[in-house]
This record gives sequence, structure tokens and C-alpha cells, in this order.
Amino acid sequence: MKHILYLAAAVFTIISSVFANPGNAGKGDNFPKGHLFIIGGGYRDSLLMVEFVQLAGGTGSKFLIIPNASSEPEETGKELLKEFSGYGCTNVQSVVFTRELAESDSLIEVFRDVDGIWFSGGDQVRHTAVLNNTKFLDFIREKYHTGAIIGGTSAGAAIMSKIMITGEQLKMKEDQAFVTIMPGNIEVKEGFGFLPGVIVDQHFILRRRFNRLLSVCLENPTQIGIGIDEETAIIVSDGNKFRVAGNRTVLVLDPVNSANISTNPEGLYSVENIKLSLLQAGQKYSISERRVIE
Repeated sequence: MKHILYLAAAVFTIISSVFANPGNAGKGDNFPKGHLFIIGGGYRDSLLMVEFVQLAGGTGSKFLIIPNASSEPEETGKELLKEFSGYGCTNVQSVVFTRELAESDSLIEVFRDVDGIWFSGGDQVRHTAVLNNTKFLDFIREKYHTGAIIGGTSAGAAIMSKIMITGEQLKMKEDQAFVTIMPGNIEVKEGFGFLPGVIVDQHFILRRRFNRLLSVCLENPTQIGIGIDEETAIIVSDGNKFRVAGNRTVLVLDPVNSANISTNPEGLYSVENIKLSLLQAGQKYSISERRVIE
């Protein structure tokens, strides 16, 4: 089985190099040189994870797993170590962060040469509560800018945007799961902001989360909403364009040129001319141009 994965890895490396190339010579050094690998949760196909490993430089690269979002982070860290080992990785460590560790200069030095960082699923607020506004998060941003790959699934996807959907409602009852499109209902907190200008949502189609993403986008109409379904990833290069990979779909919700955003007496939104794109594996999208690209 492993030789099949390694063959697939080689194929993905070629595909990824074609996608990531390019035309960036002469554009300056402001764009990140690394990748974001954002999975919408659920089952992770081995081919997706093999591509993550290859974009980090292969099985001999150095990986850091951050399992803090899990309710059992130590156990989740062990499971992820086993998973990465199954892909052939030989240099993988899992760290359950505290605020003290996140401010540790010595820990930063331990991971100075890290090639790939993986954020677990769970509750995204657990990730941000321990890492926001810390030296280690600044270090992760630096590594991404200079060439490392930053990945995550579910909660590890939600943290990628600055405006982070927590999954909580502020106005509706718990048994009324996102049944309205209205302002002030969807709780957001500060995410890590690896992907500017975008709001990421996950488990998107399967869990019918269109209402909540649209609500947040209408409150923040300069942001593009990206709803990533389970078993599916967006792979971001240059901090600006992404390719879809995996088994299901990605919805891009663009309110930037919409008009007449308003609410009725019941507090429900109305809006005109929102742009939607529904993308499958292999399709690519430019965030700066807000359009599907060849």
C-alpha cells in the first residue's frame, strides 16, 4: 500500500509544482512563499494528506502537529503522529501548547527548521485562545511567508481567516441551528488571519452552513466567504489563489459588488447581486480577482 501512496505522492508533486509556479518571478517578495492546505473536515483521503506531505518537501521533512482544538489533545496528538508515520514521515512532533510554551524562545528554536505545521480539528477557539498574540504564532506566520506549509482540518480550517466563525449563535436557540440569515446572530472571534480577505467555513455542504456564512459575509461585505465541504481541501499558493482537491465541493460567496444590503422589520437580511461559485476538484480560483481561473 505504501508504494502506491509514494507513487501518488510523486504525481502530486509534479501537479503541485505546475500549479505553484510561476509567473511570480518579478512580482516582489510580499506574497507568502508557502502554502495553506485547508480541509473542510470529515474523512481525510490519504491522497490529500500525501499531497500535504509532498508540498512540505516529502517524508523526510520536519512536521509539527498542534492538537489543541481537541477535547483530548494528548490522545489526538498521538493519533496524528501515527497517521503521519503511515505516510512515511520520519520527523514529526506533537506539541500541546500552553500560553507559556507559545511565548518560549527555546521552543521556537526547536522548530526553526520546520517544514509543515498541522492544526487538528475540534473547537477552533481552543487553538486561538492559546496562540493568538504570541511569539509562536508570529513564528508560524514567518515560516509560512518563507516557504512552510500550514494545514488543518475542521477547526484547523476555521482558524485560517481573521474573522473566525466559532459555531455559536447569539440570538437563536440551540435547537434552531442557523435557520435565519440575519445580522448579529453568528458569533465570530479573531482567527489567525493566514488568508486575508476571506472568511472560511467548514463541513459546509453536508452540514448546511450556507445561512451562517452568508450572514457573516453580509456583515463583512468586503470579505469573500469560502465554504469547504468535508473530504475536500483548498490548497492556497501565493496567498492569493487556490486549487480545489478532494471528493466534494467548495462554495465561494462573493458579496463585494452586491447592492442594497438591508434588513426588514423582523431583522432578516435582504441583498441584491451576490456572486456564487461552486467548485470541484481541479478548479482554481483567484482571490484578488474574485473569479475562477484556468
